[in-house]
Amino acid sequence: MVLPPLPPPPRGATPRNNAYDAVSYGGKTACTLLMNACLNIRTLQRIRGRAAHVQRAHALAARVLAAMTKARFMSAVCDAARGMVATAALLRSAVGVLQCFGPMFNVTRVSAQSNGQAGFLALAVCQYLRTIAESQFYTFAESPSIHSEALQVYGTLADSQLLAAAAVTLVDSPPVGAIAGLPDSDRDSILRDTFLASESAAAALFYISEAQKELATRGKESRRLSAGLVRAARHEAVQRLQVALLDQLAAHAGMAAGLEEWEGSSGPQEGRDEERRAEECGWEGSSGTWWLAREEAAQGKLLGLDERGSGRSRGSGRRTRSKTAGSLEDYHCHIVRVTVQDWLSMDPAKAAAAGVPAAPPPLLVARLAARAAEALCRLCRGQGLGGAYAPAPVWQFATNKVRSVMERRFKAARRQDTVG
Repeated sequence: MVLPPLPPPPRGATPRNNAYDAVSYGGKTACTLLMNACLNIRTLQRIRGRAAHVQRAHALAARVLAAMTKARFMSAVCDAARGMVATAALLRSAVGVLQCFGPMFNVTRVSAQSNGQAGFLALAVCQYLRTIAESQFYTFAESPSIHSEALQVYGTLADSQLLAAAAVTLVDSPPVGAIAGLPDSDRDSILRDTFLASESAAAALFYISEAQKELATRGKESRRLSAGLVRAARHEAVQRLQVALLDQLAAHAGMAAGLEEWEGSSGPQEGRDEERRAEECGWEGSSGTWWLAREEAAQGKLLGLDERGSGRSRGSGRRTRSKTAGSLEDYHCHIVRVTVQDWLSMDPAKAAAAGVPAAPPPLLVARLAARAAEALCRLCRGQGLGGAYAPAPVWQFATNKVRSVMERRFKAARRQDTVG
């Protein structure tokens, strides 16, 4: 499609880049406000000291969180996230067509600005999801009964498609190499923010999964909400995110060759039949390698760290949590818990009876589980990328797993004693 060139602007007139201003300031400001609100909530929740001060801080955090968990607010965040992702993709594909507008519309600049905020958008939305999931989980876990407010939040979360929107900001974000006109500083920011967003997404899925399992053991309304959360977690975008997180786990373990082999081979006929059955039952996870995992494998280091492994990334001006051995093991533990473990613990008969989408077929789960197990073993042997599990593993994965199993057995025993 070739459009005629626009007439030149009048002499002395300064072209106004309204599209650039909207993309540059509107989207970035909204993401910043959302991230600051989440940070303030978590800060207020962690305040310690005099009982009166703690009570006021927690009450204020609860009020802000209640406003941010309303259905209209969640829906607005979902629509904005999807809209920004779609706009960035449209500008990226239309650079050549819109060049005909010349100096009146610097489409390359607008596209680079829009796509350059992809990592920041993903980080804002994923931190928002994590703040909701983590806050509700701990409130829920510490209470012997489920409050109506908590049930309402979980119901809103299941119906809002927030999980899918957060997943879209990650799995549909553009590879940094595909963004024309992107400055090197913005490239580094996208890589760092996308890494941190994937960590927040894994943690959010973990807290939602734990709440879903606990809700399934309660009353009729709680079981209905549990099924709703499972359906939200089986959305096509969330399934792609789950495979992307496993890609990143393998990349952190230095399995670059394994990633290429996994993607390039369909396996034996049995494997192809299993993949066909996966598509037939509605499981849309892709075995393609996520672009961030490719980038980390190509650079040979974790992109959430700077060269010294400290918490401040070079040139960012922002503080980020230092990725020590323990914090990375915790992140990898979340990945395994929200993918392989959830799939293995799902009863297909109960899922079908509850109208819940199925997990991946057994053979596909076995292949993904074997790959994840090999990645964990490599990481604990010190064979991961630069900065991974440094200076030495602290076995966070093992301790979390044992503690989780013991806690569940204790709760089950206590319920049996109560019934008896």
